[in-house]
Amino acid sequence: MNDDYQMYTKQFQIDSNDYIPTSYFSYGIWSRYTPLGRNNQIGTVGIFDSQCFHLHNVIGQSSRLLNFLIFDCLEYPEKIIKRKIFFKASNEQWHHFEAIINNFSYEFVWHYFEITSWPYQQKLQLIFIQYPEIILNKLIDVNFPYSDLDLFFTVGGGLYIDKYQNIPGIEEGSKFSFFPGKMYLYPFTTGKNKGRNDYLQVINYIQLFECICNFNMIRQIPDKD
Repeated sequence: MNDDYQMYTKQFQIDSNDYIPTSYFSYGIWSRYTPLGRNNQIGTVGIFDSQCFHLHNVIGQSSRLLNFLIFDCLEYPEKIIKRKIFFKASNEQWHHFEAIINNFSYEFVWHYFEITSWPYQQKLQLIFIQYPEIILNKLIDVNFPYSDLDLFFTVGGGLYIDKYQNIPGIEEGSKFSFFPGKMYLYPFTTGKNKGRNDYLQVINYIQLFECICNFNMIRQIPDKD
């Protein structure tokens, strides 16, 4: 994933035997909405085809069914923006969470989503930050946020909900545009002894992506080769 190609895919497998009481897996996604920036369309669904922007999904490799889905929606006429999260957990139950995003702090502001699972402890944490404010922090009692074991992981691009999907609250034929902005992936990691407040460290990482602009008193500066 880079500035010119805002998409990332990965195949991975889930095995509960890989996890001991203190072990976890985690990953995160930074996103910043810049609709007037240089945004190359990825996929067949463009920004004029939908008012919802796809960020991330996980699909079963064999079943071809969605296990996990994240997207932002610009909802009219309510004039609100929502981050929506759907996932089918290892207990075959669907879960749905929403966070309302401040309209005046959506464009050009970094947002961060993180998922951390402690499978042995049957704990899942979902974090959503509208920098620098934490607007979603959920701890859920499930082993894994996926119902399949062999998975295909995607960040970026568009998405179409076909007739084979059966997601409560999402209609067949729904379209999700590619995200018109920038995204960065905090890589998929595994380890031991991750605390439930460790996500606070990402605020420091977000600052690395910020561009600080200052007014220049010198005008009509000539171009240089």
